[in-house]
Formats: sequence, structure tokens, C-alpha cells
Amino acid sequence: MGVAWGNAYSKHSQKLFTSALVKRHVGLGTLGTGGIYMLTPTGATFTVTPFYDLDANGYQTRANGTCGLAYGNSSSFTVDATGQQVTYNGTIDASGSPCGLGVVGTNDTERQLPINIGNFPSYDPAAFDQVGKVGIGDIDFSDDGKYLFVTNLYTQKILRLELNDAINPTGVVSVHIFDLPAIGCNNGILRPWGLDYHRGKLYIGAVCTGENGGSNNNTGAPTDLYAYVLKLDNPLGSGTVSNTPVVTVPLNYRKGDPFGSSQTNINEWYLGQIIQGYGVE
Repeated sequence: MGVAWGNAYSKHSQKLFTSALVKRHVGLGTLGTGGIYMLTPTGATFTVTPFYDLDANGYQTRANGTCGLAYGNSSSFTVDATGQQVTYNGTIDASGSPCGLGVVGTNDTERQLPINIGNFPSYDPAAFDQVGKVGIGDIDFSDDGKYLFVTNLYTQKILRLELNDAINPTGVVSVHIFDLPAIGCNNGILRPWGLDYHRGKLYIGAVCTGENGGSNNNTGAPTDLYAYVLKLDNPLGSGTVSNTPVVTVPLNYRKGDPFGSSQTNINEWYLGQIIQGYGVE
């Protein structure tokens, strides 16, 4: 499968579904960035079946052919003279960024990932800023096992995949797309990741990234970094994600020791545990 992250267990079919993840220095499986795999328990191990490829079915998790850029330095990306900064090239596409961001190279020839790590170096420069922005984030099932929800990191949308059979799934019969609300993000982008289906609602973990020159100061000071838990009502119908977050957390708190020396830090730490319960992972 290559590297995978999202996991969703179907109690109806007794199968585990997992999804591809873009991660630096680690290769992708046969389905690439849009891959969802089905794992069937077989004794003490699993039989892995490639289940669904988002990109092959028209749902971009990376740049498509219209980008026109081959993978590599001075093509899809440019490494500066210091070797410390990567800039992505190309026109703006569905990601909201230059399409070079979504050009993912082959594991061996282009990314040059060693088969056996040993003492061989791995640079993989394009992947440095593709993590969290290309491919798939979290996945989760509805209670009836009929629908699989998927976070598309590239388009910042939530997809609902309808399976042909909850007990014996062999394919996807329809896909519905949910947009995130227009929450203003100062100097950044609202990027989703975590999902949790709970009591007929879908909860979505997202962050305002501050990635475009944003600031993040000391505890309690102004910040461009925020975490949100968003709620999707009627996720099995034509519902919409509420404009009002269930939880809003400014990320201007002390990292490391969760408690620090103040009650404010303690409150923020406990709020973080609540967010995890809603599906931010």
C-alpha cells in the first residue's frame, strides 16, 4: 500500500479501509495519492485489495494533466541557491496554489527513494510542503456502513463515497462533495484533516494555517493560527457544513508542557482533549 494514515473499520463487512498519505521520504502505493485500500482479515494477517482511486475517477488529490509540468527541480518546483527553500511553479489550480505543488513524482526514478534505507540519503524536496496539502487526510464510516467520508487535502473538500453494499463492498456507486464554510483565515488557508461520524453528524477538524506570512505570538496574544471543529448536518443527504464552528481554539499557547504555569494553559489543554474527541487527530 505504501504509506497510509486514515483508517475506518466497517463492522458490517468486518473489513478495514485505509487511505494513502503523502509523507516525505516514504513512497506511495499502487493507487498513488488518491488511493483507498480494503483490508480483509486472513488469519493473523490481511489481504489487501485496491478499492478506489479518487484521481482515476476525476476527484483530484494531486495536479492533473492540465498542469503540464514534469516533476523535478526547475520544472514543478525550484530549489533556491541556499538549498533551503522550495518554490512551486505553474498556474493556480483546484488546490488554490501553483499546480506544481500537486506534481508528485514516482517513488524511485523521480523522488529517488531508496528501496533499502540503510545509509543511503533521501532528499525528496517537493514532498516537504506537500504534506497536509496533497492526497488524503482522515476517513470515517457512517453508522450504517454504507458511506465512507474522505478528506481531500488537495481541494480542501469532504467527499462522501457511497458503497455498493455495506456487507460485501466491492465498489463505489456515487460520490458527493461537501464544501467547507468561508471562514476567514488571516494570511492562511482553512485546511481540513480529521473526521468523526457521531450520532448522525459528521465532525470535521480543520485549521487556519497562517502559511502565507502569518504570525503566532505568545499565549493570549494575536495569532493567525486557529483550530476548528466544524459540523456537517444531514451528512447522508444534501447537508452543508455549518458556518459556525462547534469549537474554536487559538493556537497561541505554549507548546510542549501542556500546563505551563497558568490556569489558561490548563484550560486550553483540556479543550484540546475535547477537540480530539470530535475527530481532530
